[in-house]
Amino acid sequence: MSSDDPRLATDPVGPPDGDTRGIQGGLRGQVLNGLVWGAGARIAGLVIQMIGTVVLARLIAPGQFGLFAIAAVFYGFGGLAGNLGLGTAIIQRPKITQAHLSTAFWFNAVIGVGLTLLQIAIAPTLASWLHQPDVTPLIQLVAFAYTLSLSVVPMAILERSMKFRTVAIVEMFSSWTALGCAIVGAFMGFGAYALIAQILIFNVLLSASSLIAARWWPRVRPTKATLEDLWSVSIWFTLGNLVGYWGQSADTLALGRTQAAAEVGYYNRGYNLMQLPMRHLGGVLTRVTTPALSYMQSDIERSKAAWLRSATLLALVSFPVCLGMAASAPALVRTLWGSTWIPVVPLLQVLSLAGIPWSLVVAAEGLMMARGRAKTFFWLSLLNSAITIVAVLIGVRYGALGVATAILIRSCLVLPIYIAVCLRDINVTFADVVKAIWKPLLSAFVMGALVWVVGLGVTSLAFPLLLVIQVVIGVCAMWVMMRILAPELLAEARGLIRRRSYGAGAA
Repeated sequence: MSSDDPRLATDPVGPPDGDTRGIQGGLRGQVLNGLVWGAGARIAGLVIQMIGTVVLARLIAPGQFGLFAIAAVFYGFGGLAGNLGLGTAIIQRPKITQAHLSTAFWFNAVIGVGLTLLQIAIAPTLASWLHQPDVTPLIQLVAFAYTLSLSVVPMAILERSMKFRTVAIVEMFSSWTALGCAIVGAFMGFGAYALIAQILIFNVLLSASSLIAARWWPRVRPTKATLEDLWSVSIWFTLGNLVGYWGQSADTLALGRTQAAAEVGYYNRGYNLMQLPMRHLGGVLTRVTTPALSYMQSDIERSKAAWLRSATLLALVSFPVCLGMAASAPALVRTLWGSTWIPVVPLLQVLSLAGIPWSLVVAAEGLMMARGRAKTFFWLSLLNSAITIVAVLIGVRYGALGVATAILIRSCLVLPIYIAVCLRDINVTFADVVKAIWKPLLSAFVMGALVWVVGLGVTSLAFPLLLVIQVVIGVCAMWVMMRILAPELLAEARGLIRRRSYGAGAA
């Protein structure tokens, strides 16, 4: 999309490629095409990332992973602070001009440079507070990612235009290349520095490729008025994200301050393994449905139906993955990483269970963003962080497993709160949510129980073979259960696959 595109003069979000049917009758088609392309890309990305985590975990010691996890906490916070919610504001606002986009781009760039300099300066103090002096250079090096990250605006343009195929290609290229570089660095013995290099390379590639893909570059002078207009939406989302981030980082910080770096590494690997499939597959639904729900903000009934359907599909993806990982954790960890990482097994089991309610919390947050409920998002993030911090401070007394259990309890406590608050303005009740997810949930529990029993009963096989058997049994059990309980969902999945060739031509 070039910077002189007439659609960007007043409102760049019209239907992709100028198709005026996009809002009237083609929105469902765009969403389905987005799901198809997004899911295909995410599955491919998941496979590559899984291979990458296997290789990296066998090349890098747990202690090095622990140091990286601590440094990554501050990178994540700086990334949110540098974004300032401007990407969300660009997607959500009814009308966006070239001045909005240029203002957001340059403001993001200036803030990134400032955050880089600030983090480099305070890194020794942060490392001293954590009693981890070896993490100082890692915190300083990862700070350069803020300056190198210029992808917020071009990625928002692509998502707002619902060009999800392009988004998928850009992200796959950037993440796969960065992962390859990290593996090379790990082979050369750079340890945690190889993981930091992965972040830096990813940001450079994502910034360059997204700017090229969007065919956009800031050519209009930034203005104070457009920044204030964007901030009217983004400031509360930003505050909510920042508050929420420290709540979600409390586990790593508490462990980093009280436990050895290896213990942090075990926890980090368990948490990341649980998050990996959810981030790749569940993230597709959130990314695709958020702009779609933004389009239909004024239509309560359509919004309700769309969100409930997305929750059902999210449950169909995330629930069996979470319960499957919990049930097969002993074979999964030993197969992927070897005996060095056995302490991850109980952590992965508990954290995987926490992923079930948390996936629905994320879906509810997505609706808030789509409907522009920024202040509600902030106050809920504040409450969630308070609950998380209290739970983690209690759990850290019992080590990493205590913290994992605290995360599980937190997820169960905040889910009903988010459902009650986030979904009330589209008339979704707790009963509606239960009705939407009970079939995938029951199917996933039956599947998980079968996989767990197989793991207990078959002890003579090598772990890779046992894992293969558990996966096959899990997939078959899930398919049979859904075939019995919800054949319409399987039919819809087949329909999405059939649409793939259409999506390739239309994207």
